[in-house]
Amino acid sequence: MIDPRYHPLWLRLMTLVSLARSFLVGRATLVRKTKLNRSQFYNQTWRAAAGQLGAQVEEHCAGVLEITRGNQRTLVRVNYTPLDDPVTLFMAGNKPFVLRRLRQCGLQTPQFLEFSFCSVAGAIGFLKKTEAPCVVKPAHGTGAGQGITTGIRTRSQLVRAIATAARFGNDLLIEEQIPGDNFRLLYLDGVLLDAVKRQPPTVIGDGTSSIRTLVRRENTRRGLCWQAAQVVIHVDRELKQTLAKQALSLRSIPGRGQRVVLKTVVNDNAADDNEPALNSLCDDLIEVGAQAAHVLGVRLAGVDIITTDPGRPLVETDGVVLEVNTTPGLYHHKRGDHCPVAASLLEAMLQHKHQSLSTSGGRGFRRAAQAGEASGSAVTSTSRNRVCNEGGIHFPLVATTF
Repeated sequence: MIDPRYHPLWLRLMTLVSLARSFLVGRATLVRKTKLNRSQFYNQTWRAAAGQLGAQVEEHCAGVLEITRGNQRTLVRVNYTPLDDPVTLFMAGNKPFVLRRLRQCGLQTPQFLEFSFCSVAGAIGFLKKTEAPCVVKPAHGTGAGQGITTGIRTRSQLVRAIATAARFGNDLLIEEQIPGDNFRLLYLDGVLLDAVKRQPPTVIGDGTSSIRTLVRRENTRRGLCWQAAQVVIHVDRELKQTLAKQALSLRSIPGRGQRVVLKTVVNDNAADDNEPALNSLCDDLIEVGAQAAHVLGVRLAGVDIITTDPGRPLVETDGVVLEVNTTPGLYHHKRGDHCPVAASLLEAMLQHKHQSLSTSGGRGFRRAAQAGEASGSAVTSTSRNRVCNEGGIHFPLVATTF
C-alpha cells in the first residue's frame, strides 16, 4: 500500500502551497530592494573594472552593459558573461551529470541519487541507508540555494523537502550531507583568482528579542545598501529545520551575544560572512578545484568544496567537490567596496582568449605561460609548481574530453 504522504497528488498540493508562499515572499519590498542593490553592485563593479582597463561603458536595456576598448567589445549583465557558451552552461547546470562526471574523473563528491517527483521510492531507500543527514535539491536549472533543504533524517522531513524542491521541476536530487565548511574557489581558464570561506547566515541575540525579530532587523539592514548583502534571509523550511536542530524556534529569545546559525545553506549570508581564504588552501585542494572546472570544459567557474580543513587534501578530510557554478556571483569576492577579480574577468572577455590543450599520449598539460596570456598579466613560477598572477594560482591540468 502506498503511503499517502508520498502520493504524487499530495506532493503536488504541497508544492503548490510552497509556490504560493514563495510568490508572496518575492513580492515583498525588502526582496525587491535587495535585488536592486544587487544590480547596483554589479553596475559599479563592471564600471570600475572598465575604468581600470581604460575601457568605456554604455548601458543598454535591463542592465546590460556594453564595454568597449578600441576595437574590442563585450557585453555583461550582473554576473552573466560571454566567457562560456550556452551548451556548456546548460550541461554544467545539470547537477547529476556534473556529479557523475566528476566521479568518473576521480574527484570526490557526495553520494547521491537522482529521482523523480512522481516516484520517490528511491529517495526513501537512499534516506534509509544513509547514516548522515541528507540534502534534497532540484536536479537542474537553479542556483543560489534555490529549493534546497538540508539536515533531512525523517520521512516527514523528506516529504517537505521534496515539495520545496519540486517548485523548480520534477527532476530532483538527494545526496548525503557532508560535514565541514563551504569554500568557494573562483577560477578563470585554470587560474585560481580568489577563494573565500562562506559562513552560514546568523543573527546575534540581545537578550530580549526573538529570533523572528532579529531576522526582521537583519533584513532591514540588508535592504539599506548593497555593501551589506545581496539577499534577504528567507524564513523557509531550511531555516526552521536548522533552528530545530539547535532546540530553537522563531519564537526563541537568544541570550545577549549568543550567535544563532539560521541555515546550513550559505547562500543567504551577508558580506561579513565571507572570509578571504586564498592563503589557507593546500596545493591539493587548489588542483582539485581546477580539475573540476576543467573536466566540465568551463572557463569561468566557482567551485564549491566542503572540507573540515582546507590545508589538507580532501582524501584526508573526507571532503568533497559539491558543485561547479558556471555563472558564479562576484559578491563573495569583494573587498570593501572593490571587487579585485572583476578586472581580470573583463580583460579575458575583451581579449576573447581561448585555451588550447595538448593531447599527446592521451595526457597533456597546459604550460604555465598560457595562464599569463589568459589573464593578460605576467606569470612567475614558484617552488611548489604553481603560477601566481595577481593573487591567482594555476595548476597544470590533464586534458580530457566529454
